[in-house]
Amino acid sequence: MNKITKLISILLSIAMLMTISLVFASAASSSYNPAIGDVYTTGPYTVTLNDVSSDKIPDVINILDHIILRNYDKKTGIFAIAYQLKGTPGFQNVWPSDYFLITPSASCSEEYKEDFVLEKQYDSTVDPKFTHYLPYKIRFSITVSRPAIEHNGDATCENAGTCTVCGETYTATCKGGTATCVKKAVCDVCGKEYGEFDADNHNWSNLNGICANGCGTECTHTNQTGKACGICGQKLYKTLSGTVTSFGSETDEVTLLLYQAGDRENAYETTVTGNSAEYAFERIEEGEYILEVLKDNHATRFYEVTVGEVNVTVDAKIHLIGDIDGDGTITVTDYSKTLKHVKKTTQLEGYEMQCADIDGNGKITIADYSKSLRHVKKTAFLW
Repeated sequence: MNKITKLISILLSIAMLMTISLVFASAASSSYNPAIGDVYTTGPYTVTLNDVSSDKIPDVINILDHIILRNYDKKTGIFAIAYQLKGTPGFQNVWPSDYFLITPSASCSEEYKEDFVLEKQYDSTVDPKFTHYLPYKIRFSITVSRPAIEHNGDATCENAGTCTVCGETYTATCKGGTATCVKKAVCDVCGKEYGEFDADNHNWSNLNGICANGCGTECTHTNQTGKACGICGQKLYKTLSGTVTSFGSETDEVTLLLYQAGDRENAYETTVTGNSAEYAFERIEEGEYILEVLKDNHATRFYEVTVGEVNVTVDAKIHLIGDIDGDGTITVTDYSKTLKHVKKTTQLEGYEMQCADIDGNGKITIADYSKSLRHVKKTAFLW
């Protein structure tokens, strides 16, 4: 009979241990494996495990199975920190667990930080027969903290209410509306301005690159897409500039026309003086253009120009009529090239042909050669 009783007792003990193991295994599934310095979060609070110690158990952190943060009540701010110890050699028969409540008392609008220390005494067996009980103490040190947060409740900027978290009576701040660079936001509740200006909220609706709110801010055009700024929508103009070289009189004007092909009547125009003069066309839209350069006694020259996403530099040079090689004078070299073209031994092309066409009839003939020759011999000057 004693054997049967002992057997039943052992079986009941095993069943109890299995049940406890299953319960805590289930509880541990939503818990944290603890380590000194670990930070856990529940609601708005963070919990840091500072220390775990025991008067009888060495390396007690190694027998701490898990910690659960649970039962957070946002109305009272109270929550529980539950812990579970695990069996180790010599303590395999009892797996103590316990919890302690944390009740932060700081106002929502204040930062909160407090250390909590719990010291509990337990009895544990040292052998499977439950013949001897060993008392020991477990000590936990935990810090609970929370940054300042907004009160929670039904208060508005006009009507006070009670915070559901800390219980204080409070008045909510204004809300809604949109601040701009010159106006504060207007509250959706009370209709009054509140807060600060938004220095970056400009109105680019006038598409001239200057804020239409009246703050005077100019768009930086840092978001450029295609032919218009992606921020303010303004057309993105570019500059075409360079140096134009010519000959003859230093005081005669050089005229530069810039136009899209076939649209000379709507050309941009500028004039400069000097045989080496700088020119510039500003506020030019992207596109394909013809640059036409003119000066008295010079052969007009045309340049094809593409204005894209960056400013463009084009240095231009025009020659005196009859000056094929562009050295500023008409010499035997120039009329010899004209003669070779007439005899069809060496053909002139492009701008050289235009310079050799002295009478401007669109072709080079013996008449052009003769005029060039007389100029060199100083019997009849071209200019």
